Amino acid sequence: MIRNFLTGLWPLRRKDDEPARVVATPISAASGTAPAPNTSEAAIDRLKAKMRKTAQARFFGAKRLQIRDQKITRLTALSSAYLIGLTALPYFLEIPPIVENHVNLVTLIVAVIVLVSSLLQYSRLDVVSAEQHHRCGLEINEVLREFGGPGPHDYKNLVVKYNEILQKYSVNHDDVDFWSVTLDRPDEYPWLKGAQWLYRRVVVSFNHFGPDIVLAITTFVLLLFVVSYVLPSQNEAQPHGISVTVSTVP
Repeated sequence: MIRNFLTGLWPLRRKDDEPARVVATPISAASGTAPAPNTSEAAIDRLKAKMRKTAQARFFGAKRLQIRDQKITRLTALSSAYLIGLTALPYFLEIPPIVENHVNLVTLIVAVIVLVSSLLQYSRLDVVSAEQHHRCGLEINEVLREFGGPGPHDYKNLVVKYNEILQKYSVNHDDVDFWSVTLDRPDEYPWLKGAQWLYRRVVVSFNHFGPDIVLAITTFVLLLFVVSYVLPSQNEAQPHGISVTVSTVP
């Protein structure tokens, strides 16, 4: 909802903010043949610049997916440990029944966190996507080095090689990966400033630290729950002394 609201305030993409795409050459209606391809050095340089940005976005995407997979794994592991500790807590502490019910409720919530994080990790296949992004970036850089030497170069040949790489690795990077490119190249995007720069920086940072934020909140809430609520309730569960009066019947 917040993202849709911010999207209405300013466009998230500009004309020069698009990942590299190759446009088909139109056919002339008069001659029925395609016009001669633009083989000027300026056109080749523009295509190379787009390819460099795409390769950098793929590398950013590969790194982001690897880090996210590691952090979700850590979130699942520690949440599972918290789940075991909460389950064993009533066996080691004398707590009132109402507090034990609350502990069981919190245990259920932690179990849901473990379930959701596990499903997200196995459904996204971040490790596989990261490998594809990394290989795609390597092959684009390989083509750039091939066409980076002196002498005339064939624009059409460069387009064909670039298209083959994009079709080979069909998993595209996310918008947040290209936004990382724009934030990393401020000289090439002088219009990116103010609220739009802040919005992109927040989204990129949240994608990097999202699982850490969830883990930190979960740890803090559980620690506060145990220290300030469960442990003090032991005094209420302790049996109080009972006075017994014995009367003798004459």
